Amino acid sequence: MSAQARARISAALKGRSHPHRGHAVSSATRAKISAALRGKHHPHRGHLMSASARAKLSASLKGKKHPHKGHAVSSATRQKLSAALKGRKRK
Repeated sequence: MSAQARARISAALKGRSHPHRGHAVSSATRAKISAALRGKHHPHRGHLMSASARAKLSASLKGKKHPHKGHAVSSATRQKLSAALKGRKRK
């Protein structure tokens, strides 16, 4: 994008509100929401786990391979794959 085009778009958008911001919230309302959520855990985190449970889980998984890693590849095969993919554009 040229500098002139960027400046033209910037001038056109000046003073407009951000499209994904939502409606304005007063500082009193923001404080009320903040107070209501204080101490709560994140909704996507799952249930809270005790330190002993976390340690037990960690110990049981130690030494196990990662579930999404795929099968092991020798260094020679890895080099061959790397050479084959070199120069290709990735999406």
